[in-house]
Amino acid sequence: MLTAYRIITYILLPFGAIIGLLAFISILAALGNIAALLPSFVCGCTVIYLVTSFNFLHKGILLKSPQKPSQYDWIRVNGLVAIFLASLFIFQSIYFRGNTELNQTVQAQVEAMVEEMQAGEVPDVKKIVNWVLNFMLVSGILLNAHILLSFLYLKKFAGLFGKT
Repeated sequence: MLTAYRIITYILLPFGAIIGLLAFISILAALGNIAALLPSFVCGCTVIYLVTSFNFLHKGILLKSPQKPSQYDWIRVNGLVAIFLASLFIFQSIYFRGNTELNQTVQAQVEAMVEEMQAGEVPDVKKIVNWVLNFMLVSGILLNAHILLSFLYLKKFAGLFGKT
């Protein structure tokens, strides 16, 4: 199970970089619109979770070095927020696939935008939307699995944090 945890961790690192970029952009957007603080908070917590769990895996589990007790709390609290984002990704991916009216509306809007831009070759909107939905579904499932494994390893290796 540790091997699966390591593999999922490495797969999620690029995902964390993408989410970090989104967090940075949404923080900039929040300067003009306070409602954008919630997405930036959720994205930021997910990035913090991925970084702290990566450190826990390498320094704590693999090297068996003692960890700061605060890192235990960072992983748990940010993991709970990351569960929200991962579940949201899964729900949105499934919902969007099942709603053909919404698919047609988005496709019509994107095609209208492409026509206004007149950028030469028109991208296949359906392929792009399917790629994004697949990315959201896979990353959501992997993130939820990673969080559950992290919580199990936090209990198993609680002695590294000074907890018994």
